[in-house]
Amino acid sequence: MIEPESGNLTELGSWPTPANVADQFSYTIQTGFTTPPLNKEGIVRFRFSCDEEPRDPFTREIWVVNTQPGFAHPLSIAVSGVLPAVRRQLSLLTGIQVSDFSADGHYDLIVASGVVKGSKLDRAVGDETGLEAQPAHPAADTEHIKGQIAEDALAAVRAGTPLLAIVPDGRSGRRSRTATGRAGAFDYQGQVGDTRAPWMGNWLFVRDHATFASLPADRILGVHYQAHGKASNGLLIERAAGAAEPEVIMGYSRDHDRKTGAASFACKLGSTPVAGASCARLQRSPATAVAGKQHRISHPVDATPAGLGL
Repeated sequence: MIEPESGNLTELGSWPTPANVADQFSYTIQTGFTTPPLNKEGIVRFRFSCDEEPRDPFTREIWVVNTQPGFAHPLSIAVSGVLPAVRRQLSLLTGIQVSDFSADGHYDLIVASGVVKGSKLDRAVGDETGLEAQPAHPAADTEHIKGQIAEDALAAVRAGTPLLAIVPDGRSGRRSRTATGRAGAFDYQGQVGDTRAPWMGNWLFVRDHATFASLPADRILGVHYQAHGKASNGLLIERAAGAAEPEVIMGYSRDHDRKTGAASFACKLGSTPVAGASCARLQRSPATAVAGKQHRISHPVDATPAGLGL
């Protein structure tokens, strides 16, 4: 095992080479194997080699990050029309209190998607389908447009509360981005679109940014992000008149298309920070308790408050 940064090498075990068996491709060397606690952030490399062929070792990389970002003070986060999975992710973070948005409340951050009673998503979102696409609690009758961020939530953003807008599908993307764009955050010009056909591809690429701190950047997304590009999309946004330039954090494109869109971005509505995400299945992977902290391979919504400067 090769530790991150220091490069210290620790031998984890040694086993005899199994005898060759005709027409057998693989051999069990050890079952139930465990490693020491992975208590340092960064890439941990595991190298397996055979003394008879030392020039061809097998190396496996595991990217270890802390799933509990530290905040300067406890945060109050309001959710408006989000999928239950998003609410669960937020509730797992320490130092955060999650509640339903109220126009009379005061919050450090609003997380909104525009999912209201009767919403039907046009594709699976993460591992949630069917009833999972409904709000976490029975929704009261509302005049909010399906797929569009509630106007009272946008009013709170205009008044200074940061916003994280999560787009669950293409139709929601058109409505929520149009509403946010009309509010003056950016100029929305449509979407790149998802994959054209099952045999065609699309891809996501990410730059260095606080939103995805501790993860590999300036590259195509890998397994570290637990993201599936097939159902993702990219938003075509430009600077709105009188507004600051949107900062694209994660880009998106697809085969046979000259357009590149934003799968994750940051901008401002007036002086209020706004972050948007339309990358499908960017979700938590199972966490493992290590030295009193939680470490995992991916880094989803939990880093967004830090990315917004909270």
